[in-house]
Amino acid sequence: MLGHLAGIGSYDDVPGWREGLKTYHARRLPVALQGADMTQASADIFAFAPLMSEPGAAYRYSTFGSVLAGAILSKAGNAPYLQQFEQRIRQPLGLSSMQPDHQTRAIPNRVSGYYRVQDQIKKRGDEDVAWKLAGGGFTSNIGDLTRYLQALINQELLPASAHTEMWTSQRTSAGKLTGYGLSFGVSNHGQDTEIGHFGAQEKTRTVLSFLPARKLGVTLMTNSEWANLGPLRDAILEILKNQPQLGAS
Repeated sequence: MLGHLAGIGSYDDVPGWREGLKTYHARRLPVALQGADMTQASADIFAFAPLMSEPGAAYRYSTFGSVLAGAILSKAGNAPYLQQFEQRIRQPLGLSSMQPDHQTRAIPNRVSGYYRVQDQIKKRGDEDVAWKLAGGGFTSNIGDLTRYLQALINQELLPASAHTEMWTSQRTSAGKLTGYGLSFGVSNHGQDTEIGHFGAQEKTRTVLSFLPARKLGVTLMTNSEWANLGPLRDAILEILKNQPQLGAS
């Protein structure tokens, strides 16, 4: 599931998922706002959707697959996903702003998000996206996302062997490289291996990319849903590569 080889479909492949989430939110959102874990309940909505391909046969990015992986983590770790996130990531790294993106929760200095319809730019209304945990659904300021990037580069959270596995391209059952490791994209640019992930949900587009061997990386956030952050990310990384005194220390 973390390599998106499980055959699980994406949004347009799972009929009725929006209606299922609306029903769930109407019934459970007040409980969720008190800190309850939403991962398992969200996973239940599409856990039994038909597979799009035989597991292992093809790469197909799926937020639903990541949510299901989060539900498995909850079982394997004998604790709700959010509790494990708090104990394993948020607290050790001091990520004060990173939290589930419940739109009805008051967050100081929360920015508005915008989308574009042809030539018109419109403000996005409030829409709770925390159902996506662990496939998304978080909110954060740029400082906390950058601190998380630094922890990845310096391998603060997991042993080196785990990072090697995460940052190695998976292969299909036929042996074809997918260009995707475990929850991270993997690409080669000359002698550099680049690791990263793009984020896209209501109100925002983000990207996190880094060069592990050089200990250099960049995080970008925008509140415009149509933004293409790839070219800007590439330009910044190129500048960083030409500044050898920089690093993730």
